[in-house]
Amino acid sequence: MKSSRTKLLDGLRGVEEVQKEIRDMIKDEAAAFKSRRRSLQFGLTDEEVDAALEELHSIELELLEVTDILSDSDLSLVCPICLKHPLKCVEISDMIWCSGQCGNLFKLSGGLLEVEKQFENILHSHSKECDLELSWGTAVACVLAFCDVCEFCAAVGET
Repeated sequence: MKSSRTKLLDGLRGVEEVQKEIRDMIKDEAAAFKSRRRSLQFGLTDEEVDAALEELHSIELELLEVTDILSDSDLSLVCPICLKHPLKCVEISDMIWCSGQCGNLFKLSGGLLEVEKQFENILHSHSKECDLELSWGTAVACVLAFCDVCEFCAAVGET
């Protein structure tokens, strides 16, 4: 679970860096285009220059949209039970469920952001006392995180 959390946070940082690189690249292209217009005047009209700058802006928005799509699908919160499939939330009922074999796991208001916060708090609390990996299991209306060595136990879900 620690490695999943690390991968998630590294991935989020990576998406932010990609978005910054896209913005910088577009700014550099626009600046280069504007400077060529001033110095060389390749026979481009002001309308053509404005159209090219608008196109650069639309390309920037499209690239940033792609990074948002990638961050949502690639960096989803993984089920702690099967460690394979992403968790999903039914917003109407606050039901958190695994899109794989695990099915419905628990209810928790606040959606996946709250689930992620609680998972991180559990991992942080356990790592203060023990270096071993937590085991995860299901119980009635909750998911349990436990360690057989240090006897740590915590539940996620509204019981």
